[in-house]
Amino acid sequence: MLDPIRSTRLLLRCWRPEDASRLKEAIDASLPELKAWVPWALYEPSPVDAIETRLGDMRQKFLSGYDWSYAIFNADETRLLGGAGLHPRGRTDHLEIGYWIRTDATGNGFALEAARAMCVAGFAGTTIDHLEIHCDAENTRSAAVARRLGFQLTQTIRQSAVTARGEYRNTLIWTLPRSRPAYRSDLAFIHDSGYSALADDAARRLVDELRRAGRTHGTVVDLGCGSGILASRLVDAGYRVIGIDVSEAMVSLARARSPRATFRVGSFLSADLPECVAVTAIGEVLNYGFDSGNDTRARRDLFDRVHRSLVPGGVFLFDVAGADRAQSGGPHRSFAQGTDWAVLVETLIDANTATLTREITTFRKVGPQFRRDAETHTLTLIDADAVLCSLRDAGFEVHIVAGYDSMALPPGLTAFLAQKPRGTQEAK
Repeated sequence: MLDPIRSTRLLLRCWRPEDASRLKEAIDASLPELKAWVPWALYEPSPVDAIETRLGDMRQKFLSGYDWSYAIFNADETRLLGGAGLHPRGRTDHLEIGYWIRTDATGNGFALEAARAMCVAGFAGTTIDHLEIHCDAENTRSAAVARRLGFQLTQTIRQSAVTARGEYRNTLIWTLPRSRPAYRSDLAFIHDSGYSALADDAARRLVDELRRAGRTHGTVVDLGCGSGILASRLVDAGYRVIGIDVSEAMVSLARARSPRATFRVGSFLSADLPECVAVTAIGEVLNYGFDSGNDTRARRDLFDRVHRSLVPGGVFLFDVAGADRAQSGGPHRSFAQGTDWAVLVETLIDANTATLTREITTFRKVGPQFRRDAETHTLTLIDADAVLCSLRDAGFEVHIVAGYDSMALPPGLTAFLAQKPRGTQEAK
């Protein structure tokens, strides 16, 4: 399991016995609120030595892969904010996410940020089918966290929770299934064969911008790297490239295309960003719903992390799909083919939820016959003005560009060229 986990504002790590005094202080300061919602708080307060023993047991279970409990700290680990965990509860098909935040730190989105980190860790570190969040039916804040992360209410257990006053209340069970792999082998092959022009065009623009900034070498992080089109161009231009993509099939193609680059399967929401001269996310990467936690806050967190990782003068080049990405109404159908493949796409925009859904049917020639597969991709449509504001809040100088290089952008796609000002302190 991932340890430690860093998000924009938090550090989550395995508990240590020496955390006992800080944990006792946080629990004791929050007992009235904790006792209202979490069963274990009914047995508090505890002496420090008992908490120290408890933390030692938690750490042993964590290291043995039996149960994973995390301390939640602020980014520099100077203050304990709460706790989180991934708990099997005797099951092998799912993990239950738990989280609590000390009373004087609530209302800042820390529970959502920690729970999002637990989602990423739970799916990345296991083969489970789904994650669950259990909460008291009257705990509206915890239920809101589950909703924000894309969990669905699947069950209500009647009269199952006992309060500190001995009252029985209902428990809500929220479920988040593991998504089927995105861009599986056939769609990855088709995308590589027939839809590589945008990444190729962006690579040329990025090389020009970096050279104009005097950055002729250094690390480029390519989020949503796909089949390695951009990475290959950047490596040939003398840069070190780290590519990250949720699709194993895409990463396999990228490794074959550009063996000198480094590629790994992962999410842009949780990717570690080293010091670099550029970060890219080309082709609606930030719109895709493959990551359940991909929302406005997560994108703002990403912008902050990118800004911190870039050297002064470093470039963040990316695009987002907006409300005009497809015609309203519909659905609308399109078709494309190559010598050994064909793809049918049905696109529907829901203006009420600002989402675009693509039903994609692929046909790929395998031997004398064509193999059929189907994927559904859901994208959140993002307002370009809101992105501009978020980038400027993060400290970037930003320009909207009409196109990356010689190729016109598809309708409804907005490209951003954001630069970390040269006077900014070097990335840490």
